[in-house]
Amino acid sequence: MTAKVLAASLGLTQRQVQRILAKLKERNKIIRHGASKNGYWEVTD
Repeated sequence: MTAKVLAASLGLTQRQVQRILAKLKERNKIIRHGASKNGYWEVTD
C-alpha cells in the first residue's frame, strides 16, 4: 500500500502519512525488509 492510498483510506493528506511513517521508522516501530520495489515493512513492538 502506498502512502497515497493509505492517506486516502484514512482521510489524511499524503504529507501527514509520510510524517507518521517517518516517526514510526525513527522509533523502530516499523522495519524495512528487502528492496524498495519488492520488499515489505514489518511492524515491531
